[in-house]
Amino acid sequence: MKGFDITEDGTKEVYETKEKIGLLTRDSLCLVVQEASPRIAFLYLNAKTLKK
Repeated sequence: MKGFDITEDGTKEVYETKEKIGLLTRDSLCLVVQEASPRIAFLYLNAKTLKK
């Protein structure tokens, strides 16, 4: 994933990361950033599939 972050003073900081797809379905995506302990992951869900 490549992108940039804009700091409070307006400076752009470029970043590049590598993730592993841990889970991929029609409604969710789990990206694993770090396999070692502690394991770091991001989970993206379709809000329409969540029950109230």
